[in-house]
Amino acid sequence: MFLQAHHKACANHREVPHVIFDYHQECRGNTKSLTKLMNKVRRHFEAFGTFCSNAEQVHSIQRGAIRTNCLDCLDRTNCVQTFFGLEVE
Repeated sequence: MFLQAHHKACANHREVPHVIFDYHQECRGNTKSLTKLMNKVRRHFEAFGTFCSNAEQVHSIQRGAIRTNCLDCLDRTNCVQTFFGLEVE
């Protein structure tokens, strides 16, 4: 709860969403359940976009980033980051 309270108290960053997802509880070994997480963050995910360029011009600008953190397991963090990476169009 400390992280939630700290985020709520940070007046300068109220536009930064803090989405809570209990990976262990929701997935239980079935990563297909990560679609529940995507449903929670989809509007942010799509609004942030992606950066794309070639040597001559910029085609699109990324306007945000999704940060993931697991309090006790780097494998879960990596799994979620991989899932998000594969969702990028």
